[in-house]
Amino acid sequence: MELVENRAAIAYFAVANRNQSLFTALKNFLKEEDKQEEEEDGGDAKKGQKGKAKKKARARGRPVDSNQRFIETVFKRLISDYDFMSVVMYPELQKRRDFVHDAWLIAKNAENTELKIAISNDPFFYINR
Repeated sequence: MELVENRAAIAYFAVANRNQSLFTALKNFLKEEDKQEEEEDGGDAKKGQKGKAKKKARARGRPVDSNQRFIETVFKRLISDYDFMSVVMYPELQKRRDFVHDAWLIAKNAENTELKIAISNDPFFYINR
């Protein structure tokens, strides 16, 4: 799962389809990935290397730009700030709207047409816009 927009799509579709196991699996996968990165950065920090995001992007052959950082920041908020139960099972309307809005920001900035179409069909997309 290389691209943040693909991860955001998985998170959105897990919520839209009320699939708590998929949402939880994605959160757990990201926690494990963060732990591995921290362990790798621990060794890098001893060597005095900085700028892990830039190094990771260069290693993947992609330049680091402000749009990519914005998408990553919104995605981290999408995963860490929203509890599945509060956006799906017992929806607090504001949290569900914020979740849908954050997913829309990712789709819009990543120019992911399929995800934009799916989000625009969400009933919470047009509420209080």
